[in-house]
Amino acid sequence: MSQVREAITLLSQVLHENGTALVKPETFRQAKFNNNEAVEPLWELLFELLYFCEYHAIDEVVVKAKAQLTTEELAVYVKQEMQKRGFLSRDFLHLPLDMNTGSRELLLALAWLLCKESVIEKFMLKCTSPLDEDKIAVQTEECESPTPKFDKSVFMSKKMSPSQRVQQLQVLNGKLRLSLRRIHGLQLENSSLQHRVHTSTCGVPLSPDKGHLSVMETYMIRHPEVAKRVLELLEQDNLRLQHMLAWRQDEPIFWKWMESVLEIKMKEAPSADLEDYGIPLYFNLDPDTVEKMDDARSQLEEAIFKYETIIEQIEELWETRRSAITQQELDNLLVSINMEISLQRANLMLDNTENMLNRLPSPRCHFQYMGQPVKKSDSTPSRNLPSLQTLSPGSSMGHPVDIESEIERLEQQLDTLENRVHRTQDIYHHRLENLATEIPDSICIQQTLCR
Repeated sequence: MSQVREAITLLSQVLHENGTALVKPETFRQAKFNNNEAVEPLWELLFELLYFCEYHAIDEVVVKAKAQLTTEELAVYVKQEMQKRGFLSRDFLHLPLDMNTGSRELLLALAWLLCKESVIEKFMLKCTSPLDEDKIAVQTEECESPTPKFDKSVFMSKKMSPSQRVQQLQVLNGKLRLSLRRIHGLQLENSSLQHRVHTSTCGVPLSPDKGHLSVMETYMIRHPEVAKRVLELLEQDNLRLQHMLAWRQDEPIFWKWMESVLEIKMKEAPSADLEDYGIPLYFNLDPDTVEKMDDARSQLEEAIFKYETIIEQIEELWETRRSAITQQELDNLLVSINMEISLQRANLMLDNTENMLNRLPSPRCHFQYMGQPVKKSDSTPSRNLPSLQTLSPGSSMGHPVDIESEIERLEQQLDTLENRVHRTQDIYHHRLENLATEIPDSICIQQTLCR
C-alpha cells in the first residue's frame, strides 16, 4: 500500500511541476471510492491536461479560463474533447454538469487520457536545455512577453449565421497575413543581429565545436544575473526529469492500482441499465442542421415501416402460392420457359444475320487484260453474262478488290457473331438457373441435355 501511495504522490508531483494545479494524493484515493470531494479537482485537472494536449503548453490562459468559464461550460468542453479523442464511456458522458458526483469516472478518464495521449512523454520533450538554442529564452523584468488574452469562443463556440462566420474568417485571415509579414521581418532582423554577434566574437569560443560565441552566451557574459537564472532553470529541469524517470519505474504500480479501481466499478455498476440510454453527442451543430437530421430520421422510419408491410405481404403471398402449385405445373412452367428462351435465341441469331448481310457490300470482281484485245466471235451464243471490257495497258476501271482480304473480313464478322450468340446463350442460361433456384423443388435441365 505504501508503494501505491508513493507512486500516486510522484504522479501528482510530476503533473504539478509541469504546470497543472496541485492535486493531492488523497484526492486520488477518494476518487477510487467515489467520494464527491474529489470531483471538482479532477474536472479541473482534466481540463488542464486537455488544453496541454491541444496547445502543448499550460499557461495563464488556462488559469483565466477556469476563472471565467462556468462549471457547465467547463464540463461540456471536457466531455467534448474526450469524445473527440475516442473516449466513449457512457457513464462519463452522463456525468452531471454541476460537478457533484462521479469522481471514480473522472479518475478512469484521467488514466485513459494519460495513456492515450502519452502526457508524461510530452512533458519530457518540453524539458530542453535553453543553452542549445541560439536565442535569449529568459524573460527579464525589462523585457516581458505580452500576457495572452483569454477568448471564451475557443472553448464554447457561439451560434452565428454563415455570413457572420465568413466575415469572421476574413478578419482572421487578414490578421494572420499581417502577423506572418511581421514574423518574416523579425526573422530577417534576428538573422542580421546574430550574424553581427558571431562576427564580433569570432576567435573567442567557449566550446570546441564553435569558433564564436552564441547570442545566449554573449548575453549571459554581459548579464551575470541571467546566468544565475539559467542555472536555476536547468536545476529545475533536471529535477523534473529525475521525477519523471522515477515515475517510469513506479508506473506499473499505478496501473495495477487502476485495475482495482475498475474492478470496484464493475462490481458496483448495475448490469441491466447499461443499454437503457444512448451516448450523448457533444458537437457544435446549428439548430437547422439538427432539425434536418430529425426530419430525415422520421422519413427513414416511415419508409422502413412502409416497406416492412410490403415485404410481409410478399412473404404471405409466396407461402400461399408455393403451397398451391403442383409439381406438374412447375415442370410445365420450366418447359415453357425453355421453349421461350430457345425461340428468342433463334430470332436473335436470325436478326443479327440479316442485319449483317444488309450492311455488307456486294463483292465485285474486276478483270484486267494486259495483252491484245479479244475479238468477239459471231458464233458465240449470247448469254446473261457480265460484259468484259477490253482494257489497254495503263488504263483502269475503278479499284480492284482483293478476294482474300474480303474473305478474311467476312470470317472475322462471322466469329464476332458466334461470340455474341455464345454470350447471349450464357446470359439466358444464367437467368434460367436463377429462376430455377427461386422455385423450390425444381431442377433446371439445359436444352442441350434434352436432345
